[in-house]
Amino acid sequence: MADIRKLNVFLCHASDDKKTVRELYQRLTNSDYEVWLDEAKLLPGQEWELEIPRAVKSADVVVACLSKNSVSKEGYVQKELRIALDVADEKPEGTIFMVPVRLDDCIVPTRLNKWQWVDLFEEEGYRKLLLSLDRRAEDLGVQDAGNDQQAIKPESQDPEPNYDLKLAYEQAEQIKEFNLRLRKAMPGSYGYVQAKSKVDINRVMDTIGKDCEKYALWWNSEYQHHNANPVIYYPEKDMWVFDGNESKIVDLWVYKHPTTERQYVIIQTESNSPFGIYDPPGKTVEEAAYFQGRYVTYDEYYDGYTLIDGQSVELTDAEYRCRYLTSKFFIFAPQMSVYIWGRENRQFNDEIKNEVHDALLSAGKINVDLLRPLEKLKRAYWMTYLD
Repeated sequence: MADIRKLNVFLCHASDDKKTVRELYQRLTNSDYEVWLDEAKLLPGQEWELEIPRAVKSADVVVACLSKNSVSKEGYVQKELRIALDVADEKPEGTIFMVPVRLDDCIVPTRLNKWQWVDLFEEEGYRKLLLSLDRRAEDLGVQDAGNDQQAIKPESQDPEPNYDLKLAYEQAEQIKEFNLRLRKAMPGSYGYVQAKSKVDINRVMDTIGKDCEKYALWWNSEYQHHNANPVIYYPEKDMWVFDGNESKIVDLWVYKHPTTERQYVIIQTESNSPFGIYDPPGKTVEEAAYFQGRYVTYDEYYDGYTLIDGQSVELTDAEYRCRYLTSKFFIFAPQMSVYIWGRENRQFNDEIKNEVHDALLSAGKINVDLLRPLEKLKRAYWMTYLD
């Protein structure tokens, strides 16, 4: 049986392509790869000039994302891409390590055109990318889970007991900790329970958010889901920040259920005002970074420097921030719950989650009847092993 570790994929990109690359990150993560994206993996306080080269050198595959906007910029071959090219030169001939991915009909830079590229904007583009990643996984003898057809185990196929049982035990630990925290946050209540006050909201968020990396707390909203860590409350602004998302919570519900991996917390946030550093401001979302009491643009954060009083200042301790300019709904649950885990039953579960989210947006509030379709989400086959 293959090693249970996942193929390590590094996404190299320019800031102009952040939205598209973030969507690619979500798809690859859902396809069960270990994906490295700067905003997802770099923690506040880490030195990006050290961490990014480490990540490139430890990657099994580097996906170089290319577009007309990015390749036309002077100096497009960024530092991490130069490092990746150096690493690629050290690989044996024929190794799939550098995979250029065109996001649109752009010209591939000279230093990358020796490798066959894939057009992500074409209908078969993502499938072809998965085939390359699966081939690399096969060469390395690591977990081959990216192919959508293979990722959903047929009912007639016997499970791989060692790997699947490992998943079940890992899930059990996450769910046990989350269940304990829900019992502590909302004692003596079951089913759908609404927080009645700001005190209730803050107690629940504090209880599930403290040291949440210990049980892999994630958030889900529309097609997006990601690690929620860190979860921090700023009382002077009455603002919660999770995974860099600045949010003022106006409603919160807890769903407590005997099948504990079906439990979750859902919040509604009010619309944010723009950061005030972009002209024109964003329409639905803005990204920036918080540095020494001020906000800097995302491009400055990506470059690692900003100008203060005419002087270039290194953003050594800047924190990624995101503001949604419309009201949003977020579900919080452990990564290996039915609300986050995307390997099995992905299409069925995603359709339900997206329908529920759209219904909540239309209603403009959390409504129990609108949440009930989530009770139909299918469990992965291995989630029953420890029942």
